[in-house]
Amino acid sequence: TWRAIGANGQLPIPPIYISQGDVLELTAINNLDKPLSLHAHGLFQRNSTFYDGVGMATECGIPPGAQFTYIIETRDQCGTFWVHAHYGTEGIDGLRTALIIHDQDPQLLDEYDEDVLLTLEDWGHEPYDDHIKMLQTIAEVDMPPNHPTVLINGINANFSQPIRFLPGRRYRLRVVSMSFTYWFKVRLPGHTMQVIEADGISSHPSAVDGLDLCPGQRYSVIITAKESLDYNYALNVTFYNDFIVDIPGLTTLYHQVPIVYHNNAPVKTYPVIEDHEVKWADELAMEPRDEQILLEPVDQHIVRSVKALPKDLGVPIYAFGNYSYAPRFKGRQPMRRDTITLALGQYVKVRIQADNPGVWFQHCHQEQHNLSGLGFTLIEAPDVMQRTLRMPSEMMEFCRMLGHPTQGNSAGRAGSDMTGIEQPIAISGSANSISDTV
Repeated sequence: TWRAIGANGQLPIPPIYISQGDVLELTAINNLDKPLSLHAHGLFQRNSTFYDGVGMATECGIPPGAQFTYIIETRDQCGTFWVHAHYGTEGIDGLRTALIIHDQDPQLLDEYDEDVLLTLEDWGHEPYDDHIKMLQTIAEVDMPPNHPTVLINGINANFSQPIRFLPGRRYRLRVVSMSFTYWFKVRLPGHTMQVIEADGISSHPSAVDGLDLCPGQRYSVIITAKESLDYNYALNVTFYNDFIVDIPGLTTLYHQVPIVYHNNAPVKTYPVIEDHEVKWADELAMEPRDEQILLEPVDQHIVRSVKALPKDLGVPIYAFGNYSYAPRFKGRQPMRRDTITLALGQYVKVRIQADNPGVWFQHCHQEQHNLSGLGFTLIEAPDVMQRTLRMPSEMMEFCRMLGHPTQGNSAGRAGSDMTGIEQPIAISGSANSISDTV
């Protein structure tokens, strides 16, 4: 056993449900023995970068024994998001939950009858700090078999709770990858999924057979229940990660969530098909409902080069404070999302509109890569930020309480003196080299 992190005496932490236009206040009371911060994954925090909750990027953290209230505006956003700790490894150790912002668009609400949440998590066998220490001391080929297991809706996936379907009803299934290490694939054989959202962006319905989610991604799909009670079905969840040596029964796990039409009905079985035969959800085939056109002309180009191990699956890159426009696109109205997979040997072009003054940390959402330095800071409109943004006074006091300077460069020193700046953690087998060109 080991100490996990929950909230209000609960683990798993209950989901948060609000409606678009609400102002969410999250008060974090830090009863840990180390600093704490909370980040709402996918929320813009427009004109309030200081509420973004990224430890040692937008704040120094909440000291032990202190408390702080994050204020999150939702005027411009709705859909499927999640909240997690963003100081050290507290998120992967349990401090994470889904955040659902209900859309008020009557046309969209008419497309389904019921809302169903499916959260997917990786769960370790030890505090992740201890896991990182182990990775620092061994070669990758000697990595012991202590790979994470799966939680579905906060419960061990071997004991997944059933989802009940009524004949003919239309279910909006919100799938949230609250993972920090592994990928998930989700399929419901015998049923068609109509994708209507990716990462908080509503899309026109498009039919798919399955979803493939990297850490941090979300989808909403509409599934129309069958008219018959003759059979029950199984929602298939695959837990995988291609950048470590495959160990059967450990590195790729297969789980099922019962879809129950009738308690006494048998489960209908289907032949196993290969991944390449599945029509997976794809941004290229999705069209945003808001029909926002491609951003152009481009005013500035930034090139980031990531050097990774030859067998890397890829890295899930998360964009704070903005949506990435068109990881891949065709036509004039590309789909947008905040978390994208950068595959081995490939590149991705994204376009953002720099209209949200603040400090935004862009990083890999694979925790091992993030801790080893795979990230960069995007500072939007620093002149506007200095004129218009005022950090809450408590945050400045927290920095002083934790012994962090509040003036100077990244090391808290004058000019180009970077003495004492903390270096990324060196981890065996990590993608941790970035170069850039502007």
